Amino acid sequence: MHDYAGAMLRERAGVTNGSMFSRLPHWMKLARNRALLQKATARLIAKANAIR
Repeated sequence: MHDYAGAMLRERAGVTNGSMFSRLPHWMKLARNRALLQKATARLIAKANAIR
């Protein structure tokens, strides 16, 4: 998810609704929300690593 948020090019190929990314809310897929989504996923990753 973190890599997806930071990707500059997001290509679609194949079956629609066949992947997790096709099912994400529209606001998560908008380029203007990239930084917000990356920060949020980074926080989640940090919390997950702290629990270990």
